[in-house]
Amino acid sequence: MKNEYKLMVPQRNAIRIFTVFFTLGSLLFIAQLILGDFVPLAIIGLIYIGIALLFNGIAFLLALIDLIKKDRLESFYSLLLLLLNLPVAAGYAYVLLDMNL
Repeated sequence: MKNEYKLMVPQRNAIRIFTVFFTLGSLLFIAQLILGDFVPLAIIGLIYIGIALLFNGIAFLLALIDLIKKDRLESFYSLLLLLLNLPVAAGYAYVLLDMNL
């Protein structure tokens, strides 16, 4: 029973990290759409991007190390889930840059 719990920890953490950063990023995106060219919100968004890159990067590296060491399918799914934030962020950036130009 103890081994089953250990198998789920990396994926559970990846789900939490994905959910938190996806939700915060979406809220910032919606706020920027509503407020338009609001400079303080843009600065908060840039700070958020830095923090998101740091947390997601560390989580990605830990999941990658776990995948290499233990070769578990759960680690692979964690990697995919963490990478899912990249196209979402790129889409948000495209819409915001297109709107402001």
